[in-house]
Amino acid sequence: MAGLSALVVLTGSLWFVATRVESPDQAAADAKPPPATELTAPVEQRSLQQAVVTRGQVVVPSAVTVPVPVGDEHRPVVSSFGVEVGEPVEDGSVLAVVSGRPLIALYADFEMYRDLQTGDTGDDVEAIQAALVAAGRLAVTPSGEFDEVTATAIAAMYTDAGHTPPGESVLVASDFFTALKDPVVVSRLLAPLRRDASMVEGLLEMSDANAVVQVDLRQGEQAIVQPGTAAVILDEITGAEYDAVVDTVSDSTTLITPTPRIPLDQVGSDFRVTFTTAETNDDSLVVPVSAVVTAADGSTEVVQVAGDDHQPVRITPGVAVDGFVQIIDSTPDLEVGDQLVVWP
Repeated sequence: MAGLSALVVLTGSLWFVATRVESPDQAAADAKPPPATELTAPVEQRSLQQAVVTRGQVVVPSAVTVPVPVGDEHRPVVSSFGVEVGEPVEDGSVLAVVSGRPLIALYADFEMYRDLQTGDTGDDVEAIQAALVAAGRLAVTPSGEFDEVTATAIAAMYTDAGHTPPGESVLVASDFFTALKDPVVVSRLLAPLRRDASMVEGLLEMSDANAVVQVDLRQGEQAIVQPGTAAVILDEITGAEYDAVVDTVSDSTTLITPTPRIPLDQVGSDFRVTFTTAETNDDSLVVPVSAVVTAADGSTEVVQVAGDDHQPVRITPGVAVDGFVQIIDSTPDLEVGDQLVVWP
């Protein structure tokens, strides 16, 4: 009986071992990966937008910088500005008071280089007279001679500006900024108040245009951002958003005109700019780029799956963005929800 029990135990052990030991062929077969599962993705309907996102700086084109008047006796200290950013500059506007002297704007298109008094003659005198006539302050034909009538008109500009006319020199050159031809507005105040301004880049800045955004495009972006390209400008601090179109593209620099206008007190600010370089309709059919293949004849196609059936579908691709491509046309027609093979 004991021998029978031992035989049963031995037989059971051999069966157990047999079920746990694999042949080399069986082990190799078990080590193979499972059959590959075919990956598919559906045809979708939505818009695609191709965009370039970059940074831009608010600038004013054709800006004129007014230098700080520097006298012989005093340091140039700005006690006050007579204009504000965004304000039009008119004939007789006091731009600032520097070292106790006014700086008066006059549209003369002739930069003053000397003090003038009664009896002086020259092209500069004629230019001043023409400017006074245009401003409605003088009713004579410019003669090039600084006469009493001209001196009276200049004296009136000092008085209107709230300052006493000078003595022997009826017009002090450093009291006038005359390098102006076209209407301008103040775009930036540059000099500090009540501080020595001799080392700053200028007193203030004026521009004959509204603020625009300047963008320096990287290589590769220049070919796709062209005049007329739509853009959105975002002030990330205030949340203000401006629609815009590209005005000019010169080398790598792009100028954009925003709507509404960016306030001139934002000149120098850095904004985010998004160019929309291509966009599809909301009802466009789109598929993953990985579903698109080139056929032997050079055409472009996808493979539609319906159960066990696989059907090649010739397509005309459109905009490709973020891993998806627009389907402009297909033969036979594709519909939303159709399953396509996605290739690894």
